[in-house]
Amino acid sequence: MLMDECGSLAARNLSTSANHTNEENGPAGSVLVEEIAELLCLNDCLFNGRCVNGSCVCNKDYTAEDCSASIYQIPTIMR
Repeated sequence: MLMDECGSLAARNLSTSANHTNEENGPAGSVLVEEIAELLCLNDCLFNGRCVNGSCVCNKDYTAEDCSASIYQIPTIMR
């Protein structure tokens, strides 16, 4: 939950810095926000893996970009 909150805050700061020039933060502030945003993983890997440089490394029985799919889960086909 803390990672999601951090990601949301970074995204807001990134969009704010893109829309406004702020001498207090300057270019270094926006670069820092961009670096934080790049290092966060989608859904914090749903606790089924660990986040390494912005990508999920899934535990043994999980797969998908955010480690959300069990390898034992039968896929469903929908229209």
